[in-house]
Amino acid sequence: MGLLFIFNVIIDVESWKSYQFIISRYFICLLFAVILLQLKKSTLLLTCLIAVDLRGMKPELISNDLCPFVQCSVITLLEKNIEFDVTYIDLERPPTWFLETSPLAMVPILKHNGSVLFESAVINEYIDEIAPPSIHPNNSMEKANNRSWIRFSSRLIDLQTSLSTADSKEDFTYILQELSQGLKNFEKYILNSPFFNGEKFSLVDAAIAPFFLRLRLMETRRRLGLLEGLPNLQAWSKALIARPSVINSVRNDFNLKFLNYIKTHSKYAALIFAR
Repeated sequence: MGLLFIFNVIIDVESWKSYQFIISRYFICLLFAVILLQLKKSTLLLTCLIAVDLRGMKPELISNDLCPFVQCSVITLLEKNIEFDVTYIDLERPPTWFLETSPLAMVPILKHNGSVLFESAVINEYIDEIAPPSIHPNNSMEKANNRSWIRFSSRLIDLQTSLSTADSKEDFTYILQELSQGLKNFEKYILNSPFFNGEKFSLVDAAIAPFFLRLRLMETRRRLGLLEGLPNLQAWSKALIARPSVINSVRNDFNLKFLNYIKTHSKYAALIFAR
């Protein structure tokens, strides 16, 4: 009876409707049922359900190794302890299968159980939902507020990318001013520590971490002073950069590749950051 209950609970999960996985999941359920019967610990049931409910096959992230939005999704996957595969592509020479798969011809896209998701914010919420407990707030207003700041973080990343590829001093100066003002606005709303919502890491943290990581690298080549006089952002940046999921979200050669990208994709910014 107990085995039947466990099996029914698991296969009722929406993502398990695909018949191609039922046989393998059935045997996994049998294994977990035996463990439960042996150990007789109810807490193990939740662990088993979470482990099996990581949805059949491993997610595959289609990525470019320098894209900050891909990095957001990698951070989220690492935070949720989800095993995943990564396929790297060259966005300047994208393969045909990618163009046929991605509606925007942009990364990241996530392939999972025969479906495809695009847009990092959407991907990250999906990842969060399939692997409880959630790192998104439960309160509707707090969740909506977090989504607003995730969008704001994306805007900062876009400006940072434009700064790193600026072709003239005028463009560089203008973008730098825009970034400075945006960060000053952000500073006023950082009310908790060490992370955006306090002690608990959230999707907002995953969204802004790539910005701070790149800013630190750019600062090693040219002092920009963007975080000066912004103690809340300074503390937040320090906490995120030191977090294992952020450290491990980029490849070992990331610093060199990032600086080389600036050198080959800009005129003025290359003189500042890639020397």
